[in-house]
Amino acid sequence: MEIKSLIKTKISQYLSKEISKEDVYSWALDVMYKMLEGGILEIGNIEAWGIITGITEINDIDDVYCDEVIHRFDRILSGNENGLFNFIIKIPEKFVINNLSQTKNILIRYSTEKQLSRSDILALESITSKNFNIPSTLNEILENQIIELLNLGYTFYPNEERICFDLKHTVFVDEYTFVELDYLKKIIRLLECYDGTKEFSVHITFNNGVGNVSLQT
Repeated sequence: MEIKSLIKTKISQYLSKEISKEDVYSWALDVMYKMLEGGILEIGNIEAWGIITGITEINDIDDVYCDEVIHRFDRILSGNENGLFNFIIKIPEKFVINNLSQTKNILIRYSTEKQLSRSDILALESITSKNFNIPSTLNEILENQIIELLNLGYTFYPNEERICFDLKHTVFVDEYTFVELDYLKKIIRLLECYDGTKEFSVHITFNNGVGNVSLQT
């Protein structure tokens, strides 16, 4: 059973007085630690993180307010209320999956030297040819964004040993990234989040009971 279904079951048991505040608190605390040990980067767990951590705080509030908090989570998961949760995360070293290990170095070198070797350009071109998969982890969301921005901003000419900056679409790019250096910094910043060097913000929105995860560096 997925984590959101488990939460709904526990909330239902609490609201029907089958289990106590202490029971649902202890359960949420156990789930939170298990997520941190092995599954915190999975999208399903990320969607549930704000609610799980919210439940771990009910032990310190009075019963009336506790009921209000649990009822709100129930409404969000049932699709009767929209929800928004935010937190900051840095990918722990043991969870880093770096399929783009050379990309950051290549782009940093290009940002300072304004030229690349044919092998570097071929490496970038190879990265941008990867197929997009529906992401199941935060790692994969970051990887997809990096590849998408490289595709969006650059055309590669390995035989001529040059790359051309030419934004193909600007809908998802803010006004400052029209300058190539700023655009490169944006990609490099994503790569630093991807390799566990920097923190980034995670936003979870619930609409009609469906969670959606987005990232901001």
